[in-house]
Amino acid sequence: MLTHDLRLAFRLILRHPGTSAIAVFTLALGIGATTAIFSVVHAVLLRPLPFPDPDRIVTLWETRPREGVIDSFVSPADFLDWQGRAGSFAAMAALARTTTDLTGRGEPVQLVTGSVTAAFFDVMGTVPMLGRRFAPGDDALGRHRVAILGHGLWQERFGADRHIVGRTIILNGVPHDVVGVLAPSFEFPGERVQLWLPLVLREGAQPPSRNAHFLMVYGRVAPTVSLDQARAEIERIGHELSVTYPADNANHGAGLVPFAERVAGPVRGGLAALMATVLFVLLIACANIANLLLSRAAGRRREMAVRAAIGASRRRLLQQTLIESLVIATMGGAAGLIVASWVMTLLAADTPPALAGLGLDTIGLNATVLVFALAACMGTGIAAGILPAWQLSREESAQSLRDIGRSPAGLKRRVRDALVVGEIALTTLLLVAAGLTLRSFERVLAQPAGFDTAERLTVALTLPRSRYADADAVRRVGREIESRLASVPGVIAAGSNNNLPLTGSDARRGIVVEGFVAQPGEPTRAHIRAVTPDYFRAMGIRLAAGRPLARSDSERAPQVVVINETMARRYWPGQSSVGRRVRLVGEDTWRQVVGVIGDV
Repeated sequence: MLTHDLRLAFRLILRHPGTSAIAVFTLALGIGATTAIFSVVHAVLLRPLPFPDPDRIVTLWETRPREGVIDSFVSPADFLDWQGRAGSFAAMAALARTTTDLTGRGEPVQLVTGSVTAAFFDVMGTVPMLGRRFAPGDDALGRHRVAILGHGLWQERFGADRHIVGRTIILNGVPHDVVGVLAPSFEFPGERVQLWLPLVLREGAQPPSRNAHFLMVYGRVAPTVSLDQARAEIERIGHELSVTYPADNANHGAGLVPFAERVAGPVRGGLAALMATVLFVLLIACANIANLLLSRAAGRRREMAVRAAIGASRRRLLQQTLIESLVIATMGGAAGLIVASWVMTLLAADTPPALAGLGLDTIGLNATVLVFALAACMGTGIAAGILPAWQLSREESAQSLRDIGRSPAGLKRRVRDALVVGEIALTTLLLVAAGLTLRSFERVLAQPAGFDTAERLTVALTLPRSRYADADAVRRVGREIESRLASVPGVIAAGSNNNLPLTGSDARRGIVVEGFVAQPGEPTRAHIRAVTPDYFRAMGIRLAAGRPLARSDSERAPQVVVINETMARRYWPGQSSVGRRVRLVGEDTWRQVVGVIGDV
């Protein structure tokens, strides 16, 4: 019986090639889009992180509740205190992302580097494919000249040499011993790290900084400790540090977030909205196909009436009609897999570096996605075919035979009208949502950046400390590079900044404003940028008052600063801020405000 129904379904498809092609094409788009987006949702939200016991890994943040900050970077001194006092963690480690120059193997290349304390791979539960992890003491000054290679770097720059462990490579002009190579399965969220180095937090007699906040901290909660217990302990330690070091840690705390939440949290809302959108598209496709099948059913009333007259049951007629719908859905699903594969390839190829490690570059037609696609085919076939099947099977055969040649009133035209209305309503809803999204995006792009983005080029420069060990050497090479760039025909100006706008990079310091008395618990901080004199001109940043920095404002001259308009309004409302003085917390030198620029 099933074989007979399948043969009949294929004959009907061939008898109406135009209608069938439209149905298959519509379903291919709907199922293809839904499958592609589900593959992303599965890779990012449903797939477990590629670490042993990932639910025991947590991210530890500095918090400042009065400022509404719950996920700030951590200072080296605070991390060492957390590590020394906390007993709820099997391991705790810190990471700082930077870049490293690899030389001596073909063309020099700048590598994205993760500088980590020795316990980092213990926290992640990662065992290198070759060699070993960092050992205790590898992050001590003098013993830190070791490196672990990412799998991609090992393949691309070292020819997948399985004897690389124990050999020496030149990083930032200094020899380092390779002690390990990571497996290809190791993924870490954020910009893809190619190289791992030990992070030295203690250098000489100088104590680690409590003001510089640049570390990301991760911990593995001990097996016998719950996340709530670990959270309570780290919050207690954060409070103790704020009392012990009021000058640096007043109103500071510590917080804990599961690592999986930190990875997927920022994209969960967007992916959920995207998945809902493609499901709406699939519903529209189902309504479209249902209407097509209802239209085609009008021409089959006589056939169904004859079948019923010679003994076919309602169940039998319902089954036959549903199988026809399922065959069309299966063909649409097969074409949809081709569409989904193409969309997945585009998504994987266009993954921004900042989203690397979330699984977007590993999406594909795996078993879970194929099961979802099969379920989408079956569900779509039933949803699109149930109305036509029910309509044809419920008609009385005698009445249908008498009505041949008349208007198909028995098809309940209002059902078809309802499908059209529903389809238009869903489409209108999606179009309105898309319009609002585009308008919001346009308004975001239209916000003044505070500088000109057109015709501006940037380059990231990292100078090896082995060759540029002091600040004077760094300044000299910086001036030389800027001078050479400025002499290139067509270049109007060249300047430097340690944290470019719109990159997410930041640096923040506590400040003291002369004559300003802060309220108890009120923070006085500034986001600090170190720039060269031509930076403002090169970026087209507006000067609101005073003057920009000049070449004469060297480290040997009286110290000066340029502030933005927000700082001027906050600390000197209704007054001129030029000539006022500020200093950084932890320094004794006052700096005079010589200029005010527009907010960037």
